[in-house]
Amino acid sequence: MKIEEKYCISARDDYISDLAFHPDGEILATCGDDKTIELWDVKTGKKIRAFKGKFDVDSFAFSRDGKTLVHAEYNRIIFRRVDTGEIFNKFVHDCTNPYLSFRLSHIAFSPNGYILAGRENDEIILWQVETGILIRTLEHKEYGYRREIWDIEFSPKGQILATCSEDKTIKLWEVGTGKLIRTLIGHTDEVCGIAFSPNGRILASCSWDNTIKFWDVSTGKKIRTLKKHDYSVSCVAFHPSGKILASGIDDRIQLWDVETGKEICTLNNPSQESDYSREVRSVVFSPDGQLLASADEAGIVKIWHGDLPKKTNIEIVRLIKNQNPTEKS
Repeated sequence: MKIEEKYCISARDDYISDLAFHPDGEILATCGDDKTIELWDVKTGKKIRAFKGKFDVDSFAFSRDGKTLVHAEYNRIIFRRVDTGEIFNKFVHDCTNPYLSFRLSHIAFSPNGYILAGRENDEIILWQVETGILIRTLEHKEYGYRREIWDIEFSPKGQILATCSEDKTIKLWEVGTGKLIRTLIGHTDEVCGIAFSPNGRILASCSWDNTIKFWDVSTGKKIRTLKKHDYSVSCVAFHPSGKILASGIDDRIQLWDVETGKEICTLNNPSQESDYSREVRSVVFSPDGQLLASADEAGIVKIWHGDLPKKTNIEIVRLIKNQNPTEKS
């Protein structure tokens, strides 16, 4: 397999905590522990703009129309205009559990754009986007204990919200009522990432137990376990076709055939600096499926290109190492 690094744009020391493609596929956004969200031109690799906040940014989300970017800062949900960075709305949320350190993180829009979900330690908070009214709070409990939630995902139709936790389980919730549909049990260690297939029928989960599991969303039954890992699996993402799953495992990305469970190829992410960890923290496909972006703990973002559903020859067409951005409020 030909893997070619084209160029390095810039550098910083922090890891990337989240990345996502804009709905039009022409912009890639990243965030990290430097209180900054950066927007990159996918074609040129150049930085378009950066938004500087008051607190570290763990997660963000684009609205469906691509005009709004939402992110959490401590106990606030911030709404920005993508084209200018202007803040035009804020939600403020008070911590409901005095025994936990408070910090909102992991933001997700429902597919119709009407509901916003945010993670607060062991709870999921749902808001109406237009009004900021709190709809409900979901508590991820197992055997009576409240557990830290690591990831949240809406199903493609927006009727189900999935959460995964340090309690080794995945929970499926009915968005309209807040009712717990079922709990998926099978991992033997903390579940750190989840992803719905494009048709919403399969949920993929990854865990510190070094496995990836596929689940039937309608029944809750386990379909398959992918075990070919020497380390914990940190993240998963479905290709828009639903045929391929990408996973981040230590310092590499693996692509899997969803139907057969067989490994298609491995994309290595070797360390260029001996002092840096190169664990892959995030993977995401572009809306058209022609690009795969990955981010690691060294603050490096790579963009991989290939006709993914048909070919396994994938090249790195862009490499981004973040550095001190231009600040915008």
